[in-house]
Amino acid sequence: MAKPMQCSRLRVGLIVLLSSTVGAVGMTQLSPIAQAQSGDPVQQLIDTNRCIRCNLTNADLSGLDLQSANLKGANLQGANLAGSNLTGANLRNVTFRLADLSNANLAGTNLSGVYFTQAILTSADLSNANLAWANFVKADLSYANLSGGNLSNTDLTEANLTGAILVDANLANAKLYQANLIDADLTNADLTGTIMPDGSQN
Repeated sequence: MAKPMQCSRLRVGLIVLLSSTVGAVGMTQLSPIAQAQSGDPVQQLIDTNRCIRCNLTNADLSGLDLQSANLKGANLQGANLAGSNLTGANLRNVTFRLADLSNANLAGTNLSGVYFTQAILTSADLSNANLAWANFVKADLSYANLSGGNLSNTDLTEANLTGAILVDANLANAKLYQANLIDADLTNADLTGTIMPDGSQN
């Protein structure tokens, strides 16, 4: 009578052992996304091209190809994105305060309502980008390409736009109070209702 019970216990033991083994194998074969999520956010972004609501404060992302990356809600304050490619990226609710975006490519990207306060965007390509309601207070946009961009209702108070290209840009109702427009090209720009550097309104 003992033999059937011993066999049953043996079968149960084998099932438990097999389950543990399968689980262990599964843990060692995590998908790239799962592996990246368990590590640091920079590596996650590099491996998966997405980092939603990540804290990337002061991260070094210079020169990276982040085309079409999903960075929705990410904090990129103080991050180094110099020379990076962010065309087509999802940057909704992203903060670029104090970030370095010099020579970055943001052409045609939707940047509506994004914060660029005190960010460095020297020689950045923002042509045809949607910058409506964005915040560029005290940002450095010297020699940036903003041609064809939508900057309606954008706050450019005290921004440095020295040598910036604003050809055909929509600056309707934008704030340019105390902004530096030396050598900026505003050919065919829409300045309807724009607050100019001296405080006057068009």
